[in-house]
Amino acid sequence: MKFALLTEDITDTAGNRGKANFTYLAHGKALISVPIIHQKMRFIFSNRGFTVNYGHKIKAIDHGKKILTFKTPDGDQELGYDFTQVVPPQRAPDPVVNSPLPFLDKKIGEGWVDVKKGNLQHKRYPEVYAIGDIAGVPKGKTAASVKWQAPVIEDHLVAHIQGKEGTQVYNGYTSCPMITRVGKAMLIEFDYRNFLVPSFPGIIAPLEEGWIPWLMKEVAFKATYHSMLQGKV
Repeated sequence: MKFALLTEDITDTAGNRGKANFTYLAHGKALISVPIIHQKMRFIFSNRGFTVNYGHKIKAIDHGKKILTFKTPDGDQELGYDFTQVVPPQRAPDPVVNSPLPFLDKKIGEGWVDVKKGNLQHKRYPEVYAIGDIAGVPKGKTAASVKWQAPVIEDHLVAHIQGKEGTQVYNGYTSCPMITRVGKAMLIEFDYRNFLVPSFPGIIAPLEEGWIPWLMKEVAFKATYHSMLQGKV
């Protein structure tokens, strides 16, 4: 969504918007799983002249003919393009997929580790915890989620070693700095319940585009990401 909106904004700024048609193809029934955010994004896409189609899962790309093939509820459909950007399906890495750690029901997820969503402890192997992308929780595949998951896992690991029970609970917090234009973004934060959980109430409205979230994404978050990559969460 960020890529689509930035591309449209850059095209508009260059004076070429009237020469372009933009189509966004969502793989599910909504643009995002949180209803209130879906409605906001649906409004933005509509206001910016996008065609939005739901239930389109990409199957193939014919680069020579510039044709995309999608699996849809109405059967396979083809769509021509001049320029496209595709997000591949997420899955866990092979060492996790081929281990005893994923869900026993293979229909759930793509090899994600079968953990309790509150403390991220494995349901069958209590000495194992999962964090970040490989954790099989219904939300939270973002760097912001890792930031909130790490203290929970630390608390429970230490308690487990001491023969005690941890007390910290991960509530599914995740954050999506939704860039909508060059210089504008929304800081969208929500939890397992699909409730908005803003970190800066009264300062940053979660569903309003502004320059402060953009600045946070471009400047402040980069330092945080780099620290996380070094294990300094």
